[in-house]
Amino acid sequence: MGVCVHYWAIPPQSRLYERLKADRGFNALMAHLFPYGCGIYRFSEIELEEVEEILDHVVEKHRAALGPEPEARRRIAEFLAELGRTRAEFPGIERRTAVLEKCSAQVEEHLIEALQQVRSDAAELTRQVMFGDTVLAAHLREPGEDKLGLVSLPVIREGAAALERLKPERLFPPGDDSEKWCRDNYRWWRQMYLAAAAHAEEILVGVS
Repeated sequence: MGVCVHYWAIPPQSRLYERLKADRGFNALMAHLFPYGCGIYRFSEIELEEVEEILDHVVEKHRAALGPEPEARRRIAEFLAELGRTRAEFPGIERRTAVLEKCSAQVEEHLIEALQQVRSDAAELTRQVMFGDTVLAAHLREPGEDKLGLVSLPVIREGAAALERLKPERLFPPGDDSEKWCRDNYRWWRQMYLAAAAHAEEILVGVS
């Protein structure tokens, strides 16, 4: 069974980004909540009953990072407000997201194969583009806690330049129905990458 790899853009100049770099509670919330709904910036659009259930679990699981329940609830409210502020200050950020659903291994394989024709570091660039060239605020996370990959701006720009040339039909040629799912996932992911590069945004990566 494959995994789902989630991607969402984040503006380096946003307050959300600053808090994620310095605040263990924000970091824990981002690492836990990203798979739910239609992306982290649209978390508030989930049904209220489901939201309450998810947040109850967050409070219990991340007590060390969030503190006792009253404090945890306050931190969660701050986090959700920061998501809303980011969405308001950076219009369209909620659309710069993608998921490689149970096909990341195939996308990685095809990317490496295509990039090897033009560069010697194809495997390394592909790994960084797909899973991040660093870890988001690794110093804030305890051993065993979930971590998020971070694709830095230099890698975003380099990756986008490579992906611009690698259209979906080149990586997964039409005619093979077994690869249509990968082609559609890659198309969505590639569009997100190019949009993030155009807005000078970094990308967070999480696996569920």
